[in-house]
Amino acid sequence: MNNILLILSGIFIFIIIFLMFILMSYLYDTYTNYKININNNLIRSEKQINDTSFAFNNLQDIIVKDVTRVNSSILNMSNAINNDILNLNSNITNIFELSSNNIRVNDLYSTSVPSSDINLNLNNNVSTWSSLTMHTDASSKYFNICDNKTNLSDQVCVTMNIDDSGIFNIYSSNKNNSKKVNGINIYNDSNVLVAFNTTNNSISLGSDINPAIFIKDNIYTPQIINVQFTVLLPVPTSPTLTNLLLQYISNFDIPANTYINFIINTTQKFTVQAPYQYSNNILKLRTSALITKSTVNNLQIPITLSSGQTFTYQAGSSSAYISSA
Repeated sequence: MNNILLILSGIFIFIIIFLMFILMSYLYDTYTNYKININNNLIRSEKQINDTSFAFNNLQDIIVKDVTRVNSSILNMSNAINNDILNLNSNITNIFELSSNNIRVNDLYSTSVPSSDINLNLNNNVSTWSSLTMHTDASSKYFNICDNKTNLSDQVCVTMNIDDSGIFNIYSSNKNNSKKVNGINIYNDSNVLVAFNTTNNSISLGSDINPAIFIKDNIYTPQIINVQFTVLLPVPTSPTLTNLLLQYISNFDIPANTYINFIINTTQKFTVQAPYQYSNNILKLRTSALITKSTVNNLQIPITLSSGQTFTYQAGSSSAYISSA
């Protein structure tokens, strides 16, 4: 009986050991497979991490290169824009001189110029083969021609406009200040055809020296120079030398550096010395100072008889006129 129990106990113990072996084998196999799977997953994860890191590094390099290229492009573009702005500023200031409050503006890009005080000058002559139009009105828009004074308050100007009635007007002063020109001349080449004198309020037609028509203070006054002349007899000791006496008076002021042309109605032939000139019965004298109107003036002029002539006493009246040469 005891032997049977021992046998059964041995069998039970064997079964227990076998089952434990099977269990241990299963656990070991499961652990081994799990470890292999973990290693495989770790290898795959590491590979994916490496691949991701490589891709990220490539992407980072691409981004860095793109950013560098963009920065370079922006810098080049900025330099190009700056150069273009500098060139544009230089071109504009080469053509125009812009000033504000009498201060020249050289930097049009960064300088703020008030619109209420702008003076724009052309640095060079300008020609146009197209129409050039200036729009004016009766009260605020004018076309001004001024001298070259830089101070606006000292400039002397002529102002022109077309008013609301369609009348073309020329003013002897700038509408913005009180200064005016001394006169306005209309020329034919170098000869004055019409002279407007704004100082003495007169108009000369045909010439500014010896006008055909002279109007002063709205009154027409012909310019008259009355002349009395006398050819004296020579002294016996000098039969070829004598004097020509002239007395003249004018109804207008004769300016300095103007030529008075005396008409000498005589057939006697003679010559004169400087400062006088004589030809074709016209005795010419250049004035050295202003000769006031209504003043009686006397001249004694030595004259020399021409060859083959004999002096005779002669007295008469005549006239004179003035000229610029």
